[in-house]
Amino acid sequence: MRNSWLTCRCVAIGLIAALASSLAVVPAVAAADLNNTVWNTDDGSAMVKFAPCKKSLCGRIVNLSEPNGADGQPLVDKNNPDLSKRGKPIIGLTTIYDIAATGDGVWSANSYDPRSGEEHEVTLTRKGDGQLILKGCGLGGLICKSFTWTLFPPDP
Repeated sequence: MRNSWLTCRCVAIGLIAALASSLAVVPAVAAADLNNTVWNTDDGSAMVKFAPCKKSLCGRIVNLSEPNGADGQPLVDKNNPDLSKRGKPIIGLTTIYDIAATGDGVWSANSYDPRSGEEHEVTLTRKGDGQLILKGCGLGGLICKSFTWTLFPPDP
């Protein structure tokens, strides 16, 4: 009787250890869910690709629906509060950075909006239906706004 109890206990410990080790890799797997993916923004004005940069992932604008301004020249970042960064092309601009997995398919990040020149803390949530929800808040969380991006190409 004692041997069967000991065997049962060892099997249970082994299962718990296996479960714990599989849960420990969830953040790494979740971070990979964004790597080398391309997303259409909610208004269709841009496409953003997530790829490694520095110690994390970054989202860079890789395409614009209207890449040129009224003068026929490529659009540039003209609203950046850092004067040394003004004038850089919008295509290739890093708009989401310091991405850190906070759960399965959920990340915290910083976002730069070249239209306004503002930076915001955002939460990214990947949905199983080929959607990425970006949520940012201001005024201490009193005012929040969400955007839904779609995976390109869409999941089959």
